[in-house]
Amino acid sequence: MSDSATLRALRDAVRSAPTDVGLRTILARHLADASDLAGAEEEYREALRLAPQDDSVKLALADVFHRREKSSAALVIVEDLLRSNPALPRAL
Repeated sequence: MSDSATLRALRDAVRSAPTDVGLRTILARHLADASDLAGAEEEYREALRLAPQDDSVKLALADVFHRREKSSAALVIVEDLLRSNPALPRAL
């Protein structure tokens, strides 16, 4: 399956199941891999709205912010993660 076909299929899946955080994060990851960082940011933000305590989504959004040169926004997320989860520094 080509990248564009994969993205189309993922977008269709998200339209069919708009509250599925897992599907949104997969779509966001594929968008980021395709250098559609604005699209990835949008999907990660929606995933975070649906699952506000999901540290993996927060970290992925911070990565997209960093790649989009939104360093301050990325830093806010990472600092919050480190404050709320002292074991996380080993994972970073």
